[in-house]
This record gives sequence, C-alpha cells and structure tokens, in this order.
Amino acid sequence: MLALCPPAGHAPLVLALMGLPGAGKSSLARLLSEATRWSILDRDQIRAELHPGDAGAAARRAADRLLLRRAGSGVRAAMNLIIDGKTFALKADRHELEDAVEDAGGELQWCWLDLPVADAMARVLQDSGHPAPDRGPDLVRAVAARFEAPGSGAWRLDASHTPRELQRQLVLLLAERLNAIVIDDHDSGFSAEP
Repeated sequence: MLALCPPAGHAPLVLALMGLPGAGKSSLARLLSEATRWSILDRDQIRAELHPGDAGAAARRAADRLLLRRAGSGVRAAMNLIIDGKTFALKADRHELEDAVEDAGGELQWCWLDLPVADAMARVLQDSGHPAPDRGPDLVRAVAARFEAPGSGAWRLDASHTPRELQRQLVLLLAERLNAIVIDDHDSGFSAEP
C-alpha cells in the first residue's frame, strides 16, 4: 500500500489535474485518492448527474459553476481535494479555479498530464465507460487546438507512463510540497522521506 501522510496544520491543498481527454486524469485521480485519502471532485460526473447525456455548452457551464462552488466549500471545510473531469485547456478556466480556491483559503497545485494527441485519441476510442457523452477523437482534436500550456509552476508528467507510475511520481511531488511522509509497504526501494 502506498500512502501519503501530511503533517497537521497545513492549508488545504487542491490538486487539479489537467490535460487532453484520454490523458489518464481519471485513472490517476482514483489511484491518488487511494494513496492520499483525498476526495475527488469530478466535473464530468457532476455534469452527468445534473444533465445526463447532455454535452452542450449550458450543461458544461452549469457543471463548471457547481465544481467551483464544491471546491470552495471543500477548502473551507479543511479538505484536501483532487479535481478531475475537466481539461483546463484555457487559462481563463484555470484562473477561475485558482480564484475559487484562494478565496476559500486554500492552495492550488496544477498537474499537467502531457500526452501526444494521437495517443489520446487512441485511448478515448478504447474507453467506452466514461461519463462524458462527447468524449471521442473529435473532442481530443478540439481541445488540443485550443490548449494553452500552463506556467512553470505546474507539474508536468509524461502521461504515456502507466497510472501506477504516475501515482508514484505525484505522491513524491506532493510529499515534497507538503513536507509529508510517504509509506510504501510493497517496495523497499521507494523512499519514505520527501
């Protein structure tokens, strides 16, 4: 088992996953939640609950607004959170989340899962169980065309690695940021110190 044990008293941290559809954000979010015990806020799941089967702009905007409210509420409740289900391709979308987290008294860390467009397109064709009804190669191309790369403060991970490898990388990055202890009882080569 892999676990992250942050010290008490740190400000709530929101880890926001960004990248193309098919980059592996949801798989990584689930694995990371197992290691951190942090809650996941999934914009695609919110949209599916509010507007089942609707991929329109109004449904996306409503889900975005609720995601921002839930992120702020979670931070005010002293929760560490993982944000999933949104590409955050546009700087404007990232600024909205940054403002919501900051206004609630938390800190935000971006994690960019970088994957070539062709690989992302192949992955979305293989994944039929995703809650986003518009998820397909055309969406990957559209997001890639408008994607604005994040600044240097974002952690950039090579999303061609397995979700388990990405989980391990991200847990170490979080441990360093939070001055936390990492526990891995299956791999004696994995450092328990940040």
